[in-house]
Amino acid sequence: MSRGNEYLFDEEERERSFGEHLVFYCGSSYITGVAAGVAVGVVEGLQKGQNLPNSRLKLNAVVNACSKRAPVFGSNLGVLALMFTTSERITRYVRDSDDTLNPIIGAASTGFMFKCTSGMRACLGWTLAGGIGMTLITLTGQVHNFLYRSRIADFDVRSVMSSSTQSS
Repeated sequence: MSRGNEYLFDEEERERSFGEHLVFYCGSSYITGVAAGVAVGVVEGLQKGQNLPNSRLKLNAVVNACSKRAPVFGSNLGVLALMFTTSERITRYVRDSDDTLNPIIGAASTGFMFKCTSGMRACLGWTLAGGIGMTLITLTGQVHNFLYRSRIADFDVRSVMSSSTQSS
């Protein structure tokens, strides 16, 4: 029985293909967008349905608002994930390195592409928002790795083994 993926080298485990990244980011973003669209639709439907006399009409207002908002939110986030994954991978190939700067550049270029037709001010704002947002996310991950690795480094297997043999 297999215990999961088996790799010969550590580098293979860290490396995922472009297709795997694309499917994961687009799928999870679409589902998140649909969930957010349903939440917005429920709130909007409840607000519109307050003046309706029948509970079936109120429920219909909620369902209509959800069906109006959820697909739009989901598809927009899915497209943003597609743009991010593609720009991150292009950045990786152009820079010929796989480090934490690639997602930051990818997010900034995604913000640029997302609002490039809306004028210079909106384009610059979304570019900065993408870059700064991904910088904060990356820094959060780096801090987590630092704290987590320091706890693992403090753990000593020999002390556990010696205490278990002493108690027997």
